[in-house]
Amino acid sequence: MGGTGSTFAMITSLKNNKKLVKGYSYFKKAKGQHLSKYRQHLKEFPKLSKEELLEFRRKYKKQKKLRDIKKIILISALGLIFIFILIYFFNL
Repeated sequence: MGGTGSTFAMITSLKNNKKLVKGYSYFKKAKGQHLSKYRQHLKEFPKLSKEELLEFRRKYKKQKKLRDIKKIILISALGLIFIFILIYFFNL
């Protein structure tokens, strides 16, 4: 009968996948060991007082606002240039 070769290949593939899943716990253990070594190298930041935290938030929001304005200006300028190029080439 036709198709038995592909069926057999499918069954073999499923068996191989099961074997891979069984070995997954070894990977988890190795990953956990790697993360514990990574965490040892992390720097600890000093705790901020409420005033310092508010100051930091205010500065961060101001920087974010300026960055967003720059993005809007850049996208608008590129959009206008693109529109002018389209108008120029379609009006020839």
